[in-house]
Amino acid sequence: MYPNFIDKFSEKLNKKPNGRTHMVEETLPITNGKYEGQLRHDNIINWTIKIYTGPHFSGQEVRNYNLSSPADMPWRSNIQVFSNSPHVYVTYETSGDTIEADDVNEIQNSIMATQSEVERYKKVNDTSLLKKADKVYVDVEVESAKQAALTKAKEIVSRLDSGVILNDRYFNEATIHMNRNGVDVIEYWLLINARYDHETKRFKRIDVDNFSFGWQMQAGGTYPGEENIGDFINQGMNLWKANGRKAYAVGDPMREQTGEDIGALQPDGTWKEYGIMLGWVNHFMCDAYGGMTIGGSGFEIDGSGTYPFCRVSLGKFVGGSSVPNRPVQEYVFSYNGTCWNTQHGIWNKDVDSDSGFFFGMQAPINYYDQGPTFNPWSNRADLKNTKIVWKHIPPNKAHHIENIEDILELDMQGRMKLKGLDVPRSIAINVTLNEKNAADVFFPDASWTKDNSYILSIKGVATDGKMRPILNYDAIYNDYGLYLGVPAGFTKVVVLLAKI
Repeated sequence: MYPNFIDKFSEKLNKKPNGRTHMVEETLPITNGKYEGQLRHDNIINWTIKIYTGPHFSGQEVRNYNLSSPADMPWRSNIQVFSNSPHVYVTYETSGDTIEADDVNEIQNSIMATQSEVERYKKVNDTSLLKKADKVYVDVEVESAKQAALTKAKEIVSRLDSGVILNDRYFNEATIHMNRNGVDVIEYWLLINARYDHETKRFKRIDVDNFSFGWQMQAGGTYPGEENIGDFINQGMNLWKANGRKAYAVGDPMREQTGEDIGALQPDGTWKEYGIMLGWVNHFMCDAYGGMTIGGSGFEIDGSGTYPFCRVSLGKFVGGSSVPNRPVQEYVFSYNGTCWNTQHGIWNKDVDSDSGFFFGMQAPINYYDQGPTFNPWSNRADLKNTKIVWKHIPPNKAHHIENIEDILELDMQGRMKLKGLDVPRSIAINVTLNEKNAADVFFPDASWTKDNSYILSIKGVATDGKMRPILNYDAIYNDYGLYLGVPAGFTKVVVLLAKI
């Protein structure tokens, strides 16, 4: 206590009327690998505590710590931190301090001690206090103020370089002047759960478990990833998203590969941060020419109040199967089309008591997109097996693949089904009969075979020149086509041939 040393009091934080919290960072000294003591403020929200070896979430995260509260003062927080660093920086959120009797008593005792010292000094020193203002005293005070200003300036520069500018660590901004893939770019960013580290020139996640977002406003350069196109005036207003760990299922390798850095090192040693799953992926982009690109599965159309909603969607079926442990390669498909009363992924409806529909294209998933090894997380469509479909999702039923009805299917070979039934494709073939009233009828191409071809009807040109139906005929199906025989009295025939 004064006068043995200068009393120091922590600034108290009032509770905010709107229920918001204060963000605080404390510096704790580590002695012999440990710090043990009371945190500066009360009513700490325990789950917001983060500890790093550097300021503003820099350095290494420290997770070896214990937190406790006195039974008679549960608003206080005592902490034990274990680290080999000389200092650690603990950040937390608090709703505000609790003013207790001990706080008031401590201030009263300090005031009384100060008053006593002043009275003692007045008795001992008859010389005016102004005599202390000699050159040495003034020089010391000026140097002290100078060092304090330099320390504050260094702190501000450090915050700017680390990208942590606003008081709330989850919301930041950055101005970037750099060369990206040979093109000079000028950008302004608004960042959520992210920051830009000017020292490493990399974007960083704040909370690696959650999504990060960045609104990129370009004043020079071009779209990220399009530097080689040569259009250096196509700047845009672009909203980017970076997945956190919780975006991936447990067991997905991407979950563990997601770290603080937004981006990933490529096999050629370069750093890439746009257009990859570990980096920034497009959420919404609008270029200098008004062109727009939408990330994610698509967008919803409310139809000026028309209900249920319509969605333009590109994605993968995630409705699952009612058969336990059914292999995904048997039923999961990619799709591109329009959903009505059906949500992205074809897994749910806006109104479950009504029908849902999907019309568009679907293709199976290529689960060997990365080589000979089966990749259960693949999103790659096998486009060589694309077909047009119209699907019906019945009311009040789970969106399992077994419950979805295919009203129409049309594949790339032209084969069509309506509600599971084959729709024949037909062609009229003209042939001239020989003297035996017979003729070869050749298939149009190799896709027609004796197994998938049928005669729908035959009509012929009679010797009197009139066209008549032929109901009595004989046909032998061969690999090349048909050998057709008809009754006498016809010179030519037209065969309506069908394939299913």
